[in-house]
Amino acid sequence: MTTTESLKTEYLQLKSTDNIGKYRRSEGYSYPFEIEYLEIWINEPMPVILILFDAINERAYWTYLQAYVRKTRFPTNTGKKSF
Repeated sequence: MTTTESLKTEYLQLKSTDNIGKYRRSEGYSYPFEIEYLEIWINEPMPVILILFDAINERAYWTYLQAYVRKTRFPTNTGKKSF
């Protein structure tokens, strides 16, 4: 790598399940996380990609976390311990 090349980094958070139906919602999928992790991830300067892997059907579902939070205006200061 030369000094003019930039290194792009993103962070992946992978969760796997053999019961994907448990996390199915009308708009997609929902997986519980501790709020403290959400706050760390949304303040991360590099992209954080959340991936939910269906181990039975070998399919993955993903979202770009920071964009999702901005788009949905997801509240992080609710006092809840998970979302």
